[in-house]
Amino acid sequence: MHLEMDAFQISSLITFGEYKEYLEVIKRDSSSKFYFSQIPDSGMCLPENYKEYVSGDKYDNFPVMGVRWDAAMNYCRWKTMQNNKDSIKYIYRLPSESEWLTAYNYLSESSVKHDLSQNYSDWLLNAFDEDSPNFMNTTNSNHWNSFDYIYLAKNNEPHILHRKCVIGDSYLFKMENLADYSDIPYYSYQGYRQIGFRVLKEMVDKVNLVNKKGNQQTSIDLQILTSWGLK
Repeated sequence: MHLEMDAFQISSLITFGEYKEYLEVIKRDSSSKFYFSQIPDSGMCLPENYKEYVSGDKYDNFPVMGVRWDAAMNYCRWKTMQNNKDSIKYIYRLPSESEWLTAYNYLSESSVKHDLSQNYSDWLLNAFDEDSPNFMNTTNSNHWNSFDYIYLAKNNEPHILHRKCVIGDSYLFKMENLADYSDIPYYSYQGYRQIGFRVLKEMVDKVNLVNKKGNQQTSIDLQILTSWGLK
């Protein structure tokens, strides 16, 4: 299910069944090493539980758990390629913290049924940064990610640069405030048993941003497309 707002659409948590469509494609078209890097992380639970989880279709209608941040973004890349024709007009990606909060506040205040901050936490686009602000004012711009800290670390960079943010309560634990999730780092190359992901769709934002040093930089969408080799 996709919930539409003025500037973007945000999905419900991606189900295991939806994610399996992606896995089936890359199993045919990619190396076995890459394929096994995309399946749910076997370290998220006991071996017998993991075997039950990934076998059969019992959990196909439930949000997929244990997917690494890197794999979730690869799913977004695949979905972006699948849903654009001659040129890339729309991007599918993880939501930033401020986008997630905007959706959460809007849907909650509008009494629209949603699955944000309920049974599972969500991967965010944000990189973990002890000095970054948690919130921003969205009244003067539709570029929510202007104040979000986004860093797309390369594989050979230090592990500390692969820390990512998560938000939302889960069956495993709950925080007093949503902002408290910004204090806990998770690693992009690891999957977690309480964390799923959802996809944000928007027209590719081509407006340059101003970084923390006051310098202009390419929009987040274009940075993502470049990192995917699509721009």
